[in-house]
Amino acid sequence: MTERTEFDDTDDGLDDTEQYVVELEQYRRRLDGAMFAGDLAWWEMDVESGAVTFHENKVDMLGFSPAEFDHYEDFTALVHPEDHERAMEAMRRHLQGDAEKYDVEYRIRDADGDYRWFHDVGGVTKRNADGGPLKVTGVVIDITRRKQVEEDLRRKNEQFSLLNRIVRHDIRNDMAVITGWAELLRDELPAESADKLDRIYRASQHTTELTEEVRDVMELLEGDDDFDLHPVSLKHVLTDEIERVRTSFDRVEVRVEEIPDVQVQANAMLSSVFGNILNNAVQHNDAEMVRISIETEHTEGTIRVRIADNGPGIPEQQRVEIFEKDTKGLESGGTGLGLYLVETLVTAYGGDVWITDNEPKGAVFTVELKRA
Repeated sequence: MTERTEFDDTDDGLDDTEQYVVELEQYRRRLDGAMFAGDLAWWEMDVESGAVTFHENKVDMLGFSPAEFDHYEDFTALVHPEDHERAMEAMRRHLQGDAEKYDVEYRIRDADGDYRWFHDVGGVTKRNADGGPLKVTGVVIDITRRKQVEEDLRRKNEQFSLLNRIVRHDIRNDMAVITGWAELLRDELPAESADKLDRIYRASQHTTELTEEVRDVMELLEGDDDFDLHPVSLKHVLTDEIERVRTSFDRVEVRVEEIPDVQVQANAMLSSVFGNILNNAVQHNDAEMVRISIETEHTEGTIRVRIADNGPGIPEQQRVEIFEKDTKGLESGGTGLGLYLVETLVTAYGGDVWITDNEPKGAVFTVELKRA
């Protein structure tokens, strides 16, 4: 006995012809559902006469009535002037045998006068005795949403490029001026001012270096080539970032276990990974004295750096989203990019980063990197 399903319209009391009609209607409903749900439609063109038949969704997507279309020129008249010849040439090339299939994207005007993007794909499905094309059958897909996303990405890439130029040119030039004046003032100001000048000088040097390194981040965010990874001294990078934090903030106490002299798989932007985590530990800390402890742990083929603070901690439900772009901490005045860049860079290095609780309070950021 055949098992019936919720989609089975068969009736054992029907003869073969009636059953065929029922099944045909069932398949038609399924096809209609797929057409409407997928923003697509089938079509067929008679090559000699230009007459077309099509699924109603082809014109429904444009807001027209099927009765207004019976010839291919009824459709081509709506194609954007800049795309018309390209679409016609794609069809000619296929009919002449110069292209395996008819495949083209174009803009087409809808009933409201706006243009939508269609992707049209088809091929010859019937030929005469001499091999000449008689019928062309295909599908058309509304890709307007995809095109809008592509346009948004293009604009964002342009904005990234502009930001890259500003950071690497304008900011670099200003920092060069600051660095130059700091060096000149060394000899003119009293000795007791030397420490303050050193802070200015180190901060400006660090910013200048970052303007060079930010190019790598822009390339990663724009989806260009992968980073050029190479061995980097963990001890050198981490020591420099610890010293920068100590000299940049007054209420910070950093306790460090001995940092192993090992090479990890990274690049020059590794300083930004530890710099952002350390800055985060200070800037989002509500303690009178910020206390940071740094430990390292060897695992097989990797090394883990644990950076613990005595701040308010990070709720467990926020420990994933805090690494997402534009996510800021409570009362944060930052850009919302710091920890996003940390996660992006560490992932590009083939590593991992995660957050756990510190005892009795605070958060622990663990960065796992591959040994080079």
